[in-house]
Amino acid sequence: MKDERNTYGMMNNKEHYQSLRLYLDSLEISEKALMKEILRLKAAETEDKIRKEEIMAQISHEIRTPLNIITNYTAMLEDEMAERGLLNEFNLFFKAIHKGSQRIIRTVDLILDYSRLESGLYQPSPEEFDVYYDALLPVILKYKDQAETKGLQVNCDITQAEKRRVYTDLYSVEQIFDQLLSNAVKFTFYGEIDISLKNVDNKIVVEIKDTGIGMSQKYLQDVFTPFLQEDRGYTRKFDGNGLGLPMAKKYCELNNIRMKIMSEKGKGTTVYLEFQN
Repeated sequence: MKDERNTYGMMNNKEHYQSLRLYLDSLEISEKALMKEILRLKAAETEDKIRKEEIMAQISHEIRTPLNIITNYTAMLEDEMAERGLLNEFNLFFKAIHKGSQRIIRTVDLILDYSRLESGLYQPSPEEFDVYYDALLPVILKYKDQAETKGLQVNCDITQAEKRRVYTDLYSVEQIFDQLLSNAVKFTFYGEIDISLKNVDNKIVVEIKDTGIGMSQKYLQDVFTPFLQEDRGYTRKFDGNGLGLPMAKKYCELNNIRMKIMSEKGKGTTVYLEFQN
């Protein structure tokens, strides 16, 4: 009886062992299959990114090439008109061509940049830099003449910022400031744009405040929706494509920068940026 129990136990253990072995084999097969699928998806993702980059490069080329031809011929024509003493007569036309060309190029750049952000093609390259001297000041100088032409006063206060160095992606921060300053100048007809850089709770905070047209509370809820503008249709007063704030928001999210917008219709807009490191 004892031998029978031992034999039964050995057979039972053998069956358990075989079952366990089959289970482990199946796990190994499943793991290999899973790794194979992960590698396949990774390759497909890489291929998809490369394809998207190629498409974007092609779009940029197809639009920039004819624009470059137009601007080059316009420059040649300007020189010829200047030699003939006719430049003043045609100056408005040349300015319109240059302005239109720059507007198209800016629109294309915005759309392509936003597409890269949406598809995950843009990867930040963190580095240490001074927020004011390396990122904010160059953008202020870029829009200074445009603001002065409109009679706007641009003020910048950095007296409350002993700490100004951050470790993040410089290009992203430049783009954030560019979109915000561009909007502030575009949507402000009179008054001023106040920019401040300060330290709050050991964090760097940038505030951009304008006395522009502001936004309604209803629109403010959807302000980060791409291509959406409060003033719509062919009769709208302002140029643009509704990508500035959505793109700035995307760059903030990529670099762990907190953005907050406060606005009141007819009174202006204030944007807060808080750097986390």
